[in-house]
Amino acid sequence: MLTDEQRATEDIQDIVRCVAEASGVPMECVMSTKRTARFAEARHIGFYVARQRGFGLSEIGRAMGRDHSTVTHGIQNIERRLRVSPRFAEEIQNVINLAMAKVYAKKQTTEDQIVAVRLTAAEVMANIARDAALAIDRVSKVAEAEIARIAEAAKPMLG
Repeated sequence: MLTDEQRATEDIQDIVRCVAEASGVPMECVMSTKRTARFAEARHIGFYVARQRGFGLSEIGRAMGRDHSTVTHGIQNIERRLRVSPRFAEEIQNVINLAMAKVYAKKQTTEDQIVAVRLTAAEVMANIARDAALAIDRVSKVAEAEIARIAEAAKPMLG
């Protein structure tokens, strides 16, 4: 089972994958230390989107191999661009929507798997209960037959 920190890292990396996909920048480049403008912008968008999804600066930094102050700086760069470019704001919203859909789909799959395991466990328990009831019924019938046989055998002695 994943810890909360591991789950957060996975979710943030899913967000970064969506950003990489939307921006046409390979995931490795977004996660790298390269300062190429395209790579840095995609990385900063990843910081921003993860923050919008409610992740803490330290969580984002850990997941992306950066210090929280680097994350803050990247988010500020994106926020500055959002204030001056409605088109950029629209692009960011599309990335956020894509990230939300992917993270939700993954979460839903996990929840579906948990439900399936619970159903399977319930089915196993029901089968055990049914088998136990059948065994008890068989033992009861054997016991009744044995009691009847002993009672029959005792009749001549009682007399």
